[in-house]
Amino acid sequence: MASEVESLQVSSRDVTEEFVDSESRLKSLRATEQRLLSFLDKAETVEEALLVQEELSALQLQIESIQGRLNYLREVAAFSLIEVELKLAAVTIDVDAGPGASYRVGQPVRFQASFTAPPGVDEYSFEWDFGDGSRARGRGSVLTPDGTRVTATVTHSYSSDLDSPYIVTLQLTGAGEGGRAEGTDSLLIEIKRVPAIEVFAGDPRTVEEGDSSKYAASFTRPSELWDYEYQWDWGDGSPSTIGNPEEGATRVEVSHRFSDYRPRPYEVTFTVSAMSDAGRVSSSQSFTVTVTEGEDLVVGGWNLDSTARGAVYALSAVGRVVLTVLIWLGIFVLPIGAVILIVAYPVRRAWPRVSAFFSKAFSGNGPRPPRPRARFRPRGAPVPFLARQGAPPPPPEPADAGDESAIGEPEAGSPDTGDTAGSDDEPETRP
Repeated sequence: MASEVESLQVSSRDVTEEFVDSESRLKSLRATEQRLLSFLDKAETVEEALLVQEELSALQLQIESIQGRLNYLREVAAFSLIEVELKLAAVTIDVDAGPGASYRVGQPVRFQASFTAPPGVDEYSFEWDFGDGSRARGRGSVLTPDGTRVTATVTHSYSSDLDSPYIVTLQLTGAGEGGRAEGTDSLLIEIKRVPAIEVFAGDPRTVEEGDSSKYAASFTRPSELWDYEYQWDWGDGSPSTIGNPEEGATRVEVSHRFSDYRPRPYEVTFTVSAMSDAGRVSSSQSFTVTVTEGEDLVVGGWNLDSTARGAVYALSAVGRVVLTVLIWLGIFVLPIGAVILIVAYPVRRAWPRVSAFFSKAFSGNGPRPPRPRARFRPRGAPVPFLARQGAPPPPPEPADAGDESAIGEPEAGSPDTGDTAGSDDEPETRP
């Protein structure tokens, strides 16, 4: 909404004379209309009637126009006509264009402003005047965590220090439901001509992996500069080498070891920086270092490192082949072996009965061979070693007449000399 009214304009005019003239003209046109209507009634031909009708139509249009104007003038006479023009005053934005600083000729300068946004204003545009005849425009802003807004960053470089210092001005404009907002700020930029540092870091070189090599670089030392510092960036992931050259020295020499070989070269960068009236200045140069593979240990004409690597590769290949064969055997052979075992186990259990069946079926019905008679020994008597091992037992010793516990074989002609296969007193011995 408007904070104040910048201007107020009121206008009015007298319409009495126009009203009287319009009313008189309307009366005259009404009289003419009546005469044309009487002519239309007296027309004898169609052509005369058409001419009268054409004139009557034009007259009636004029009457309607004047009648409308009279109606408007009657309304104006009843009320006052006031025209008011309001112009909103812009809300002031507190803008900070940043502090002034010194830069060298050709150095890029970054400009960014911060401001506090008024309520209801959310669309912003800005314009930078760098003081050297050039301008930069932009739109939009970003809200920061602390509640302020910042404009987009604009970069500009000054090609001359003749008109230094330069007055840089920022004009910020905002718009939104809260109305229009404006803000402005200025800063001073001083441009100085600073001597440059010339750096020579060397040409591309080749080293062997693991070897410590020396690297040397030279540079100029303008008298307008001070607080020199150098930095080696090796490009292999190792920490940079940073130091300060000795007073008056224009050459730096360091050592470095590249531990890893790789097909593409490393890029090494040497940088020298120093302080000046316009801030810190620096200069850099890069070159490449190609790292080759180190020589292997050779004993008696044998390259142990390469031989060991070859042996490892060969064993790895053999191991892969063996593992592949085992996998295929496990996939195809083991299931077949399991089926064979499953079938063979019940066959092995039933084989004695099957063998006896076939033996009886193919042996015929011949006489049964006599069974060997078993020899008896006293109860508890030890079994000879040879008998335990399956050898034929030795002939029995004659028993004493008084030893009732001894049982000998019956004599010839005894009634027990017959076939004793069915006797319960003598056990049957099978070979």
